[in-house]
Amino acid sequence: MANITPTDAKKESPINDALHRIKSTSDTQTRLELFQGLIKDSSPWVCDVLLECLDDACEKIRSLIIKTLSEREDLDLESVYRRLTALHWYAKSGSLRILGRRRDPGSVKRIESVLTDPNTDVRIQAAWALGEIGGEESLALLARLAQDSNNFVRVSAEKALQKASDLKFTG
Repeated sequence: MANITPTDAKKESPINDALHRIKSTSDTQTRLELFQGLIKDSSPWVCDVLLECLDDACEKIRSLIIKTLSEREDLDLESVYRRLTALHWYAKSGSLRILGRRRDPGSVKRIESVLTDPNTDVRIQAAWALGEIGGEESLALLARLAQDSNNFVRVSAEKALQKASDLKFTG
């Protein structure tokens, strides 16, 4: 059993308390209000709670979380990268949207891991994020996505390629 220091216990308590309140609230409007209050808190643990809630069923809540996390300077990108292996596609897609908004070239290698994800939306978001980040590595991965079996992924990859480079596609 791991030893928990008093500092760890203080950090875990607000995280667990916030997650319990959020997860036990079935009403979407009430959950949204909880998130709106939470994002005003600048404590570092808030990022952990928001990342944990990227799988919320409400798109409006997910968008609020993504916007907030994209703008937080204290966000640990390693925590976002771990969400790329989440079970729920909402969390993967949300993580990709955060990475695209952050435009960190160091994220490209991590995004590569989802290029073959079975969920179409995850691959579409990967294309978008790579287009936002740009650079040679992104272009190579986008070229792979432009060959995807799904037309929506191919179109997204082509748009992202156009954004990230001077390449033009003709029909």
